[in-house]
Amino acid sequence: MKQADSLKISFGMIVVNGEPFIRYNLENLYPHAHEILIVEGAVEKFYHAATTDGHSIDNTVEIIKNFPDPECKIKLIQREGFWPEKDAMANAYMNICTGDYIWQVDVDEFYKPDDVEKVRMLLASDPEISRVDIKTINFWRGFSAVLQGATYIYGADDFIRIFRYRPNYSYETHRPPTLMDECGHTFNHKRIISAKELITLCEVYIYHYSYVFPEYVRYKADYYSRMGWGGGHEDGIEWYSKEWIDFSNPLRVHIIKFPPSWIVPFQGDHPKIIKKMKQDLNFMESQGILQFLKNEFRRYKKVGENLSLLIIMQKNSKQSRYKLFFRALQQLWFPRSFHAIHANYTVLNTAKTLITK
Repeated sequence: MKQADSLKISFGMIVVNGEPFIRYNLENLYPHAHEILIVEGAVEKFYHAATTDGHSIDNTVEIIKNFPDPECKIKLIQREGFWPEKDAMANAYMNICTGDYIWQVDVDEFYKPDDVEKVRMLLASDPEISRVDIKTINFWRGFSAVLQGATYIYGADDFIRIFRYRPNYSYETHRPPTLMDECGHTFNHKRIISAKELITLCEVYIYHYSYVFPEYVRYKADYYSRMGWGGGHEDGIEWYSKEWIDFSNPLRVHIIKFPPSWIVPFQGDHPKIIKKMKQDLNFMESQGILQFLKNEFRRYKKVGENLSLLIIMQKNSKQSRYKLFFRALQQLWFPRSFHAIHANYTVLNTAKTLITK
């Protein structure tokens, strides 16, 4: 068995406009890394938020270049012009990887240091492990609310993040992360640690702050609106204004229209580096969100969970569509508040989807 302290983990990151996260993520990862491989730049569909030659318009590049690197772990990869897509960016760091494992990290994803070492010990204990998935805790409009929703029932919050690495391995796709071996074939994994199993074994999560800061959320919403995915992504900027900024519909906090999504209070503890970032930025939580989490969230959580159950029943053909439709309509309530009026739109949309799909 390979000793855990000699196991080399390479962290791979693609980034553009990575503030405010980038400096804190580097600080958090550095002690645990064999190397940190950073591919910087914008893809062609993100041209509107980059320089004319395809680079970050904030201080991301300067932060990376000036970050203290006494052990020469950080490697910055750039190109002149835009990247065709994120697949090419991910393979740019795969091409120079020298670790035993490649651990994909988005700039807004953080780990507790002890959790990284738990994963290292797990990998060292079983050389058959060739992939590890990790469940995310997704924060919304600050550090006190956690995003939940029916989409996560299907595993949308289980992120494929770690692969065993060998020379000439590459990504077949970045979304979802799919590995190819040295012969260009889709990799046949002998042992995959699922996100659920990882929680059972060592209770490790990704702390994901993608929906916390206004400018960062606006960038992402604009990017998603250009991807052609449908489902609400095309209305990204409208969603950002109406749902993220104004918080009009507590059953559509995710950018997608269907299935429903909602928020609940965070009950755990943030990584120490996030507490430092919050303090450095003098971040103030939204009083409106805090009040909602104190007084209102339970009713919307209950409705969201009930609708989710109906969606699962439809998927498993447990009841007729008409019964599911009328059961969904039973989740409507008298619109005595601004939130309730808009939440009823989601209930009606869910009922319609249950009977037509």
